[in-house]
Amino acid sequence: MHWSPSPSPDHPPLRTLEAATTQLSEGQLVHPPDATTGPPELRSPAASFTHTATRLQQLFKAQQAFASEASHQLKTPLTTLRLRLENLEPRPPIGRV
Repeated sequence: MHWSPSPSPDHPPLRTLEAATTQLSEGQLVHPPDATTGPPELRSPAASFTHTATRLQQLFKAQQAFASEASHQLKTPLTTLRLRLENLEPRPPIGRV
């Protein structure tokens, strides 16, 4: 017979994993679950969760950095073009001097 922990809120390792899941869903994992303590059957999922959460946070940061850099790179040529257009002097139509 195989014992599995009951998903009770009174079970500290499950509570820790639940808290970490909530943090991650809110955008920031501050306290990852400890994969070195608790029942052996929860250590592996806790380690996998922490690895996945860390990777997701790295990807989100990379995406934000890319968007910021792309925005900056687009602003410079658009600003230059806008300034050139604003500084163009209106010319009379050809044939009307």
